[in-house]
Amino acid sequence: MNIDNLLTNEMSDKSVKLLSSTGIADQIDFAMGVSVDDITTSETILVTILVDDSVSMRSNEQTVRDGMEVVRQSLADTKQADGIFMMARTFSGEVLFPYMNVQSVPKIDNYRASLSHTPLYDQTLTTAAAVTTKTAIIENDGISVRTITLIITDGMDNSSSHDTDAVKMVITDMLNAEKHIVAGMGIGNNFRDVFLNMGIADTWILTPGNTQSDIRNAFNMFSQSAVRVSQTSNIQAAGGFV
Repeated sequence: MNIDNLLTNEMSDKSVKLLSSTGIADQIDFAMGVSVDDITTSETILVTILVDDSVSMRSNEQTVRDGMEVVRQSLADTKQADGIFMMARTFSGEVLFPYMNVQSVPKIDNYRASLSHTPLYDQTLTTAAAVTTKTAIIENDGISVRTITLIITDGMDNSSSHDTDAVKMVITDMLNAEKHIVAGMGIGNNFRDVFLNMGIADTWILTPGNTQSDIRNAFNMFSQSAVRVSQTSNIQAAGGFV
């Protein structure tokens, strides 16, 4: 997919060049999902989840599946559900499901943790490319878009070809557009500094312990925040995790 022209109005030249590079742009086609012709609302919300599927997450596989279902169900129960579209992908590049209406997302049972490394930065950039590209495609049809993206990991990056500076540049551009929220959930370790260095705002960082209860509570907090985003036209009014 050639995304240069789509992103020109929203991102800096440096971010556009990075996100449209081979190896990033080529990975997002499968995530695009629903056609803009099938969107019937004047406003849309894109909810995106990027989840670590390295082997260290194996003990939390079911908790993560359950957590994503909590997010989906919470959004599907809102009055805005017709205009809410959700997508989830993993660090290994697998699209668990492409952008589709939250009411149509199938049972999330295909998440498996088996990756031998943790490409946190590379996959954050690929996910950012998917979010901003889908946003531009929808906006080109005259439909307004707000987005909220959650990055979930339990390990530090150990295999990316890009660094935090590249990630921060792109996330900062997204936040400056005032239509995107990017959140981080760092499980079992203090990831606050990692996420801050990636450009994620402190108010949008969760650091649950590595227990099922802590992770469930973190997903509940994200689902509540995603619902707030869906209910306000001013994305800044969504605040953060409370």
